[in-house]
Amino acid sequence: MSVDVTRRRVRLVAGIDAWQRRTPPAAFVVGVIRKFTDDRAGRAAALVAYYAFFSLFPLLLVAVTAIGLLFSGGGRDWLRDSALAQIPVVGDQLRDQVQPLTGSLAALVLGLVAALWAALGCMQAAQEGVDAVWGVPRNRQPTFLYKRLRSLGALAVVGLTLVVGAVATQVPTVVPGMPGLGRAAALLVSTALNAALFGLAFQVLATGRQRWRDLLPGAALAGVGYTVLQVAGQWFVRRRIAGASSTYGTFAVVIGLLTWLHLLAQLCLLAAEVIVVRADRLWPRSLTGGPDTPADRAVADRIAAVHRPARRPDQRPSPSA
Repeated sequence: MSVDVTRRRVRLVAGIDAWQRRTPPAAFVVGVIRKFTDDRAGRAAALVAYYAFFSLFPLLLVAVTAIGLLFSGGGRDWLRDSALAQIPVVGDQLRDQVQPLTGSLAALVLGLVAALWAALGCMQAAQEGVDAVWGVPRNRQPTFLYKRLRSLGALAVVGLTLVVGAVATQVPTVVPGMPGLGRAAALLVSTALNAALFGLAFQVLATGRQRWRDLLPGAALAGVGYTVLQVAGQWFVRRRIAGASSTYGTFAVVIGLLTWLHLLAQLCLLAAEVIVVRADRLWPRSLTGGPDTPADRAVADRIAAVHRPARRPDQRPSPSA
């Protein structure tokens, strides 16, 4: 009987595989999921979340200090409070605790440089993850200096995202007497602007210039997903952290923030996979491991190219390579 059950399962899986191969929407979804797994994007997302957790507070220190230098009075307080409120789980605490760097000019400059250096680690991890998704070989990846310049550009996009979110939250104020419509308008505006900024971030993080129309599907997915994560984070704070004791509340904040950052990193890399699979038509893929499709072979070649040791043009490969 066990042999018959095994055969039925094999025929069922083979039938599902054949169906998804000839059904474009299903084949595309399978292609994205398979490539996400093949690229080990989950590990890359965990690395990005790790660096993001430790670079978040230095990054906010830089942002609050810059806001304090550029703005003054009520405008500075409004922008700081609104921008920090966009960060789920810890936004309310940060508004009261994060203060700008003060003291001598030399101490201020050194503090800002150290904070920026810590924040750049997250952007560099994101670059490496996106390059792996695009299948960029090591010898074609950016040099030491250029990688950090691109990280600065990506960091500026992150800051712009927070400012855009702060402005979008004020949309309901221009629709007096219609709070429901105002909230819906704010949500739509914020989602659209976030999608545009994610498209810009994917352009900055990827090695080489990408076509903007290829970035649209992934940017839209990231913009919508980011909005959903924000709403979910705010719900988590109101329902799970607000009523907890101080000890458990602290653990909940740490775990909640790490979870939120990890989900955001996975969302960004999944959106990048959508862009690559659609642009290079890396589907349909095989569910059973054989026979391989052209997309299977193309992905395998990309993975081999990414992990091949980098060499200078004047170097010859060793016999074992």
